[in-house]
Amino acid sequence: QGQSIAFTVKWTTEGKPQAHDLSLPFEADDQTVGKIRSYNANTGYGFLLPDDRKQDVYFKQSDLPEEMHEVGAEHIVGCSMQCTIGLQKDGKPVAKHMLLLAWADQA
Repeated sequence: QGQSIAFTVKWTTEGKPQAHDLSLPFEADDQTVGKIRSYNANTGYGFLLPDDRKQDVYFKQSDLPEEMHEVGAEHIVGCSMQCTIGLQKDGKPVAKHMLLLAWADQA
């Protein structure tokens, strides 16, 4: 049996799917560092873009460090974070034990 990989699909001009940005998928308890790509304060969730992979990592507001709970989304997007990876039932990565490394304007 082969090994699982993560990738993004892009379409060629001929309309054929093509895999791009291939990488090994996250495993439970992996550590990663990255920047918050998006965050919606109304829904209370966002996505972290790891420095070493192209696969987004989902997080909830409750997973953010305490000092970030009362801050607006405009101050959260772009922050450098470290986290431990957990896996959802479908195998998608979710951030756990998030640690703020630098605010967006300092990153």
